[in-house]
This record gives sequence, C-alpha cells and structure tokens, in this order.
Amino acid sequence: MGRVGASGPQLAGGRCAGGSIARNGAPDVRLGRGLLFAITWGNCVASQYAPVAVFALVTVAFLIALLIVGRLVRPARPAPQKLATYECGNEPVGQSWGPFHFRFYLYALLFVLFDVETAYIYPWAVRFQKLGLFAVIEMTIFLAILALGLAYAWRKGALQWED
Repeated sequence: MGRVGASGPQLAGGRCAGGSIARNGAPDVRLGRGLLFAITWGNCVASQYAPVAVFALVTVAFLIALLIVGRLVRPARPAPQKLATYECGNEPVGQSWGPFHFRFYLYALLFVLFDVETAYIYPWAVRFQKLGLFAVIEMTIFLAILALGLAYAWRKGALQWED
C-alpha cells in the first residue's frame, strides 16, 4: 500500500512510484530498456520529470550534432553573387534604413487589438445559450471596454490618415 512521506508519494519499501529514492543525496540512476529510466534526488517529482529532461537533452545534443555535421559537409565557396543582398533580382539602391510613418505601427497595433477580440468572442458565441446571464454580462463589459478604446482612438485621430 502506498503512503505519502516527506519526499512525496512512496510505495511500500521506500520506493517512489517513478523510481528509487537516492541514498546520501546522490542521484539514483536506473536503466530500463536501454534508456535512462529515472533520476531521483530523494524526491518523486524529480523522477517524474526525468524522462522529459533526458528527452530535452537528447534533442539539444541532436540539434548541435546536426549543425556541426552541416558545417563540416557543406562547401565553402563564397562568390560575389552569393554575398549580394539579393541573390536574384534587382541590385539594392540607397540606404537600407528608411523612415517609416508611425501610423503603420499604430494601425498594426489596433488591428491586433481588435483581431484578438474575436478570439474571445467566437467561443462565447458558440456556447452562448448554455453560458447563462453571467457570461452575457461579462461579454457586455468586455465589449464596452473595447468600444471605449475605439472611441478614444477615433477621438484622438488615430484612425485618420493625414500627412
């Protein structure tokens, strides 16, 4: 029968459900089916997250190995055409940094604001009949706040495109 001890849930005999308890603070490593099965430091939670940690380490090691192999295998023959800004197409003329009107960013921000609104309204509209009066009141408050924001932006002239 299991019990709950100072180090979390344990099985009879002082063993965690996911691995064995470490002795003297040293990690206890068990191998199962050729892979690292559990690492614990006297805590069952560590043994539950050990497979995730091992998977993350293997993934990072695999990605680093792929980058190293790619660097060793690829040909390194830089040519003026390859070093150009655009490998095909027109040659760039002028400076790459140019002034942009801030209204582009303002319109993008307003679009994101009112586009995210639909992410909240759509699920509410789908379950409208089952949600009840409280959800209707919440959505009314949400839409009123958005309407106030739109009115404020309109009054400040944020929606007028003037040079």
